[in-house]
Amino acid sequence: MPRLINPRVLLFCAIGLVLGILCGYSIMLGRWLLPILLVVALAVTFAILLLLKNKLRLVVLFVFIFTILGCGLFQIKLHHHQKQEVIARPVVLTGRVTDIGRVGKASNVIYLENCTYDNTKIGGRVQVIVFDGSAFQTGDILTLKGTLRSTYIFASNFNTSYLRNNCNYQLTDTSVISIRGGTLTLDETIRQYIYQSCVDNMTNYPGLMYALITGDDNALEPGLNAMYTNSGMVHLIAVSGMHLVYIITIIGFFINKLKLNPIAEFAVIIGPLVFFCYICDWAPSILRALLMTVCTYLVRWLSGRYDMLIAVSFSVLVLLFVNPYYLFDIGWQLSVMSVLGMATLYLCIDRFLQSKKIGKFWYGLLSSFAISLCCTLATFATIAHYFGKIPVLGVFANLVGVPLMSWAFTIGLVGMLPWVFHLVLHVADGILWVVTLVAKVVSSLDFAVVSLSTVALAIGVTIVWLFVAGQYVNLNKVAKVVVNITLCVVLVVCFVIAGIPSDCTDQVFVNQNFDGANIVVTSNQGDVVVLSNCQSPYSLDVVISHIAQYKHRSITWVFFDMSQFDVMNIKPEDFAKLGIDKVYNLSHTGNDLLTKALTEQNVPVIEVANNQKFGFDITVQSVYDGALTGALVRVGDISFAVVLGGEAQTNHFVDLIPSVNFYVVQTPSQRYLHNNFVTFSLYQDYCVTNYGANKYGNFTITQKDGKIIVNF
Repeated sequence: MPRLINPRVLLFCAIGLVLGILCGYSIMLGRWLLPILLVVALAVTFAILLLLKNKLRLVVLFVFIFTILGCGLFQIKLHHHQKQEVIARPVVLTGRVTDIGRVGKASNVIYLENCTYDNTKIGGRVQVIVFDGSAFQTGDILTLKGTLRSTYIFASNFNTSYLRNNCNYQLTDTSVISIRGGTLTLDETIRQYIYQSCVDNMTNYPGLMYALITGDDNALEPGLNAMYTNSGMVHLIAVSGMHLVYIITIIGFFINKLKLNPIAEFAVIIGPLVFFCYICDWAPSILRALLMTVCTYLVRWLSGRYDMLIAVSFSVLVLLFVNPYYLFDIGWQLSVMSVLGMATLYLCIDRFLQSKKIGKFWYGLLSSFAISLCCTLATFATIAHYFGKIPVLGVFANLVGVPLMSWAFTIGLVGMLPWVFHLVLHVADGILWVVTLVAKVVSSLDFAVVSLSTVALAIGVTIVWLFVAGQYVNLNKVAKVVVNITLCVVLVVCFVIAGIPSDCTDQVFVNQNFDGANIVVTSNQGDVVVLSNCQSPYSLDVVISHIAQYKHRSITWVFFDMSQFDVMNIKPEDFAKLGIDKVYNLSHTGNDLLTKALTEQNVPVIEVANNQKFGFDITVQSVYDGALTGALVRVGDISFAVVLGGEAQTNHFVDLIPSVNFYVVQTPSQRYLHNNFVTFSLYQDYCVTNYGANKYGNFTITQKDGKIIVNF
């Protein structure tokens, strides 16, 4: 009798570990039901299979054990971070400037390493936001005075940059005490050499070549990231397993003729691979590929059974044991899903192509197309869930992009050699010009990108479907058709559910960032009121994304100060076409360009008198005390105030508006904290009634049974 499932121990251990980490994450959010149901289901299944003496009981046992282990690892990691938490500590900190975010152009965000304060060494790196990043050089030793705060990877959305840059803290309200020169580390020296070689010998895309070799897109030419993303080829400029495959192919070309045994071959090839990962600052996606390579040679040496599925399972296990947070890294997820697509769907297609005995040219062409198609199908739900749009032409663009980029990468590595070898970078520059032209043409098409989102469940369903479609589950013909159709229907339902807007309720959504507060208020009747100066594209995207989740009958936009609207990066005519019904301006400073664009779209712009109240289901009242100091907002039984101005105005505001449910204030004064006023601010402080966006992300406030409920 054929087995229902083709068991691989490492695979099921990896599945259990992933499920366990997700359980740990769910418990962190206070959702105990799903972890309990999963553990009970696994325990009951194991007991039943044990009674039936079914061999699959060992598979379920491994999943169960690693589920418990994964949950424990996540909680240990979380506890360690909580133990090291610093909420708001005034310090004098000394640290060394790294080259993160500095090669090519110096941003105002710098990362310090080897940091100390009060003779205490800090683990990881510290993020510092400065006025002018070009005032510092990589390697400089800085002494700064400021407020030290922990970073929070799970605030709102998962912060990938904190994980990849090993950034555990940030320093705010900084002032520089001293700067002294330092030296570059080995990897920084090499990256600087690579960048300078590209700049000196390439005229079109030196930043693109630098990103291709190191994975650092800071020097990327303007507009290229969006262009490659919309064409479905952004993975070509993000370091991943594909780059290791290129290196292995190059080295393999020279050592294949030596006919070395697996151990000797591994000894030759592992050094360059580890060195490349070192240059790329140990990015999670490339670590996965490195571990797969190690697994390949290890199993070959032991003469055991090996396939791609075992290799990816091994890499998942090791990486998640080292750091369970890697599971939430989007790049790592896309990398693993791509490999799963090749290990399941592609191998099935490849067997079919080989059985047809077609010519080498057609086999190579169809095989390349199959790889691109399988990776696209495997990552489809993941991309839709995280980005809300799908580059539908990527499967075709990659037919040109992948082989050309492999040549550009190979020639680029040769061009890093000194002397006349630098000249070949001109050839690589020409190849990059062709690939970028393809990306430009594809991304310019109206149908290149389709807006589509889905719930997270679709990713899990996709994984199950990959194993079914890849024939890793033994089913008869009828069952195979039924299961495939069922899984496809579930996937469609996931996409449909994500696209259906919810009914509006009395609710307040608060987003705090450096540009100020962005607040969306909805009512049971379907009205929406936005309070935001829209000072950046990010602020606008946050507001529009939140509104899109709900059915609404009207949108009213309230500006605290219309002159703060970001006309440099947001086209006023595009803003005017968002379907806004009315615009109110609480201050007496206008914006001629924005007013003109709104008037052309028949959107009335209303100047609000001092302390005037307006609205029906949602009311807004400006608060003046010599100048505009804030706004009072009410919806249903919820009342709150938005506080503007400096410290003196902030302190006095509670005398003007003393009885509201909460205050939205960029930086609460000690008066708010000492009196336990409920505040939503940019940074968390030492107060049980203060909620900082740096720790909790975005806030959603509702009212139920006489209580104010806050969701993060």
